[in-house]
Amino acid sequence: MSHTRKLAAIMFTDIQGYTALMQQDEAKAVAMRQRHREVFERLHQQYHGTILQYYGDGTLSVFDSAIDAAHCATEMQRELQKEPKVPLRIGIHTGDVMFSDTEVIGDGVNIAARVESVAVPGSVMISEKVYDYIKNQAEMPVASMGRFSFKNVGKPLEVFALRQEGLVIPDPRELVGKFEKRKQAGSWWARLPRPAAYLLGLLGLGLLGLLGYLALSPGQAKATQTIKMKDELGNTIERTIVKADHQKRIYLMNFEPDTTDSSFDWMGVGIPYALETDWDQDPYMLVYFDEDKQITLFNEQLAKAVEFQSKMMLNGSYSLTDSGFHIHPRIYDAQSGQLIKEWDFEGPDFWALLDQAALQIKRDLGVPPQHLNTVRDLPVANSLTHSMEAYRHFCEAMTDLGKFRIFQTLNKLDEAVKTDESFAAANYLRAFLNHQFSISETNARQALDLAMQHRKRLPETMDMNVRMLKYRMDNQMDKAVELGKMMTQLRPNDPNLFLNLAVRYQMLDQYEDALSAIRQYQQLRDDPFANVEIELFCLRRLDRLEEATEKAQAFLKQAPDNSRAMVQLATLYLAAGKTDQAAPLFSKVSLMEPENKNWARFVDHIHFVNDSAEWISSDFLEKLAGTYRAESRQTSIQFQADGRQLYMHLLRQPKLELYPTSTYRFFNPFDMLFHFQPNAFGEIDVVLLSEKDGPWIRLFRQDSL
Repeated sequence: MSHTRKLAAIMFTDIQGYTALMQQDEAKAVAMRQRHREVFERLHQQYHGTILQYYGDGTLSVFDSAIDAAHCATEMQRELQKEPKVPLRIGIHTGDVMFSDTEVIGDGVNIAARVESVAVPGSVMISEKVYDYIKNQAEMPVASMGRFSFKNVGKPLEVFALRQEGLVIPDPRELVGKFEKRKQAGSWWARLPRPAAYLLGLLGLGLLGLLGYLALSPGQAKATQTIKMKDELGNTIERTIVKADHQKRIYLMNFEPDTTDSSFDWMGVGIPYALETDWDQDPYMLVYFDEDKQITLFNEQLAKAVEFQSKMMLNGSYSLTDSGFHIHPRIYDAQSGQLIKEWDFEGPDFWALLDQAALQIKRDLGVPPQHLNTVRDLPVANSLTHSMEAYRHFCEAMTDLGKFRIFQTLNKLDEAVKTDESFAAANYLRAFLNHQFSISETNARQALDLAMQHRKRLPETMDMNVRMLKYRMDNQMDKAVELGKMMTQLRPNDPNLFLNLAVRYQMLDQYEDALSAIRQYQQLRDDPFANVEIELFCLRRLDRLEEATEKAQAFLKQAPDNSRAMVQLATLYLAAGKTDQAAPLFSKVSLMEPENKNWARFVDHIHFVNDSAEWISSDFLEKLAGTYRAESRQTSIQFQADGRQLYMHLLRQPKLELYPTSTYRFFNPFDMLFHFQPNAFGEIDVVLLSEKDGPWIRLFRQDSL
């Protein structure tokens, strides 16, 4: 029998669930297979593929061109995703194969079958060999699924999913298939004579058990625990978390340039941000990145790390070399400032260097080898972007955001996603800023849709942030809170997650829960006054004014020259009607911060209120209640009194879509600034209203117009 050898792109397909469907509804299964074959044959003819074999619900075919194979697979999935849908999985590999009159054989066929086993319905999976052929095709973006140790394949292979409109991009964390869950030992055992292997097996059972116990007991077995939790949709999920004493807590700072080429300044932010993103995949790593370029002094960097309860601080430098890039990370003990270790990574591929650095640093910091061998570690470019230009725009945006230059930030983020619209982290930040600062709800929605489409590229906690923003924008705050609770379960040692959860509870007026979350945050920070404003706000809402005042007094005693502490205590004195104690504190703050005119306005306003003692009374709030029309604006504001609490409703006007109706709740009138004009009957006809930092608005009572 003659054989022909050639290099080919090999494609395997199969229909998921076909056997089970045959048992349930044979006619439907046959129709599905017939639809698959009709589309399969037509598109193979169009893209010059050769069909070698049908087997049940599966197929084997080859192409002379990997690019043709990828185009053919993409078009197949797009057609078969339309009704009636066919849940098809496709895998492609390029390799050397031998053909005969009746069969095709070779390692390439075996690898193509293994790649197809990882696919999910609607996806197209390709091997790294196929990626080498298509990576310069701009119309064929991919998402890395990570490296897999396939059965009967000598070395781990990286697998990619084609990223095209209409195709499914799987979650790499949930893939199954014909690959090893753990790296396997070498093949020396298979070469031993069978009796020797049997004898060694018997002798080794006890030894392996003892070694396993000794290896895992003090290390990974005690370091980790498996927990079950409910997600925001009520589904039970299982995750492994790492106990606090075993986590590598690192505070990341900007890297400094060792180059005069300012066009690469963005790498100062880009390197630590990429390391944070990579390490966010690993429960052993608890890292924070501070993109504030103002913190350049070594002692200030150490102090910042200690403030966030980080055991280590990492900074470094970077430069350009003849061979590409040079990255020089350094890690220090946060308490003593002693250098723990430093590294040098050099090479032409920026992303590969970051992956190499992230893994090597974890190894050197003592993350258990057995954990590193099993945890899924996606390439950082897959989580972010393969485009250096897009990443440059993103990092420049992060620098502007650190200086609170919101519009400049958004302009650079827009440039980033123009270069790579699948850049999920950039789209998330675009959506967040547009929504948070009420800049453009249309742009926020467009960016959020793209972030949601590509969120499975992100580490799990970043993915959750995208979903949480969607729930916020859809006014499903209950689901956002459930996600926030889930994140604190996944990373119970991360104080920032409890801070975020406290804010979510506040938005739902769940002040007891918010108080519990903010105090957990303070405990993890080992600072009873960290973000104390939230704690005091919750106590006020819970009518625990005395407790709030005691906490604010303790805050001011601990930091007597802290203007924040003064403002918090002064505000509480106002809430209690103690204007004589509030005024001196506001006066002092106005001298400390002369550029902030609000504090002087507060002092003037307190004097005005002292001349109108009825202001603070519930009787006055009842007089204020009513609906008012704003001068020069086609909008109405309604005040509603409830004891000494005041509600302000912004009412949507007929045929106007300026903003939805919304409600603000104030503990007392000092949360906003008012002047009023009573009429002859003691009713308030005109109100001058201002936010603390806004212009005055004249309001006329509607029923008097």
